[in-house]
Amino acid sequence: MLLFLHFFITVVNGLNYKKEDPFLLFCICPYPLNNDINRRDRYFVSFSSWLLTSPKTKILIMMSPTEFDPNDLLISSLEKIFGRGCIIFTSKTIESDEENIPFIDEWFINGLDYAMEAGASLVCWINADIITPKGWFPRIKFLYDHFSNRNHEHQSSLMFWKRNREHIQFSAISRRC
Repeated sequence: MLLFLHFFITVVNGLNYKKEDPFLLFCICPYPLNNDINRRDRYFVSFSSWLLTSPKTKILIMMSPTEFDPNDLLISSLEKIFGRGCIIFTSKTIESDEENIPFIDEWFINGLDYAMEAGASLVCWINADIITPKGWFPRIKFLYDHFSNRNHEHQSSLMFWKRNREHIQFSAISRRC
């Protein structure tokens, strides 16, 4: 499941890029690595696909670093490639049921709180093993343009739109994007 909130697009040199790349935050509740080499490798591929989306992309893991990657193998590898701070962690664990499955509302609420605090302009809640394919991010930009233009058509005043544009949010929930 993917859920996206507001971000802004400008056209640079005829391509759909921002003048300043957006701060994209992937918010995840993964299973801890626990010396599982296959899981570590899957996460390395999926996390790398996300971090390649934009130079300002970060991943928010909804648990402590020692709980997620006790041997510091995955995080240190990703930080060597993508830079320190590309992975951030929460200070508290998400509330879970008796089978240790996180409550989805806790994931969304806490993830949004952290995203707002960090100043992210786009938030994506995603399963940890999902790989984002080439062309994924331009599709999200297209959706945002479409919905922001529809909202703009319904505004009675251009000034109202300009004053309130930073508060506009949209979401896309999909199995595939």
